[in-house]
Amino acid sequence: MTIYIMDWDKNFETAQSRKVSHLNWVSIPNNLGSRAYRKIMLQDNGIEIFGVWILLVQIASRAPIRGILADEDGAYSLEDLEVYSDCPKEKFATAIPILASIGWIFEEDNEQVPPRYQTDTTVLGDTVQDSTVPNLTEERYIHSGEKYDKRSLVVDGWNSVPDNRQRSWGKFQTAWIEKVLDDPSVDAEMVKDLFRKYYESEQGKSKYFRYPSTLLVDEFWRENPVIWGGNNEVKFSESPHDHERIIKRFIDSDQKNLLWIQELQDQGKTEASIAYKIWLKHPEYQT
Repeated sequence: MTIYIMDWDKNFETAQSRKVSHLNWVSIPNNLGSRAYRKIMLQDNGIEIFGVWILLVQIASRAPIRGILADEDGAYSLEDLEVYSDCPKEKFATAIPILASIGWIFEEDNEQVPPRYQTDTTVLGDTVQDSTVPNLTEERYIHSGEKYDKRSLVVDGWNSVPDNRQRSWGKFQTAWIEKVLDDPSVDAEMVKDLFRKYYESEQGKSKYFRYPSTLLVDEFWRENPVIWGGNNEVKFSESPHDHERIIKRFIDSDQKNLLWIQELQDQGKTEASIAYKIWLKHPEYQT
């Protein structure tokens, strides 16, 4: 039985954590008003259950694939969890079904981690360890309301991305719903076809490829495909001066853009990466 921490990337990763492959700390949400939290605290042993939850998160943060309680030898057993935490295995046995029932974890009935997740821990750019989702060749449980209702449509979009480019499942769910399913002006079939074209392009095949969720947030269907590489003559400048110029022009065009720039800076994005996002989405900056 393999345990997955649900929405790991969304809830437990930060801009800082994605820059390192081995953590000695983990970021934990501090929302004590959620319905799930209250369900735990209504239990007679609620404090113990919550304590086990924190231990599971801490153990998962040090696993080879963050968010999945397993390693190359397979799923962590109750005995393994006891060894890693010094917490009696009986406490885990009691808490895990409750944590699964409220959607904080997902249990998969198998002994081995799917093969593609045994080694898929590449550091690319400012992200790392984003592949924290089981293989989705079959439809699987997607946590929480809207995502669960639209699970088959989200999985269909995910499966249009080549296997070796599937990253950041948690972010993909949200982006696919918000950018594709909830926007009647966007054709999902078109987006799926563009995923294929992007990942066949020079940029898509390079080690600096953009994650599927990033492509969705960037609304890459509005981009000119020639900028993805191949036979095109349009290249993004490596000059810091040009990066500064692009950002300045973008802000000058609309002062509201300054808020977006500041938000990216707060996330730790470099001037070059911000300029690149602008350059991709706005053809007028590609000259």
